[in-house]
Amino acid sequence: MLFASAVTTFLSLVVAATPLEDRGGHKSNGCSSGSDQPIFHSFFNNTLTQATWPAAKDVAFSHLSLAGWRSDALRGAAGSWANLTADARSAILKDYHRLGKTLRVSAFGQNDNVTTNANDPEEVAASLSKFAADYNLDGVDINYEDFAAVASGAAFDWLSKFHAKLHSDLEASNPHAVLTYSPVADWFAKKDDVWVRFIQAVESDVAWINIQFYDDGSFNWTDCTQLLTKTGSSSYLSRQEIADLTGFPVTRIVVQKPRQENQAGFISGTDLGKCFKATGAQFSGVSLWRVDPTNTNLSRDWVNDVVENAGVCKNHKFAKNAQHDLGICTSS
Repeated sequence: MLFASAVTTFLSLVVAATPLEDRGGHKSNGCSSGSDQPIFHSFFNNTLTQATWPAAKDVAFSHLSLAGWRSDALRGAAGSWANLTADARSAILKDYHRLGKTLRVSAFGQNDNVTTNANDPEEVAASLSKFAADYNLDGVDINYEDFAAVASGAAFDWLSKFHAKLHSDLEASNPHAVLTYSPVADWFAKKDDVWVRFIQAVESDVAWINIQFYDDGSFNWTDCTQLLTKTGSSSYLSRQEIADLTGFPVTRIVVQKPRQENQAGFISGTDLGKCFKATGAQFSGVSLWRVDPTNTNLSRDWVNDVVENAGVCKNHKFAKNAQHDLGICTSS
């Protein structure tokens, strides 16, 4: 099964089942059809309750990942999801699916060093896929950050076994599950790098990759050319250079940036949109770390600024009707 087509299949199933009047009255819910539709992705990281869970209409993204699933614990939004009642989860999913949005679990993150700690990759994958299935989530995002294992090369075998099991289990439990990865940009420099080889091997199973172009310390991709076309460095690559090196389609490489202005690599939505327009780089969408559930306007304004300044989706804009904010480009 190709997870690249799963995104389109999932959204088409959701939208087809939704009355036209509940979709804002638009016949098309995207700038273009199929896998070329830009991806708008973000994360929930906070601890939430049913009462504080943001309504789908207030979240300007079409794909949300619940951070906090770790190999040794449940935290943040993923833990919150597990703690909700089945009825509460069902109501939230219905709200998001009505607007064509996905809710998935995001696994690992900083300091969850699963390879270095010798966790069995197949057992971890089985546990993760079971969580997604048991709690009716739409798929999985992998935020693997075991830097020591990547540096030593041990990450490749671990990730390969993990991915094979995860992909198989997800496909068996939910044929429309969406699988993505969110690696750091530093890991793509040379053809024999762990992540270059890994992403080449699993490309047909993965819907898209969110690449974290930030937080390196010395190189944070805030220059438009360095971010999207050419860095002029052999150690750090742009989005286009990563596509060229890996063979992974640039249309499925999504630029991920932080929302917090004090985080290294931050760039305003306005400036990021202008980067796409100035460089002529193909707009594949954006991923944002992360949505503040107490003020969803912050992330909404950021992503709207990206689209409005990128010059993409001519004669289109985000649906701003409070009941029908799809978080994707829609007919004006």
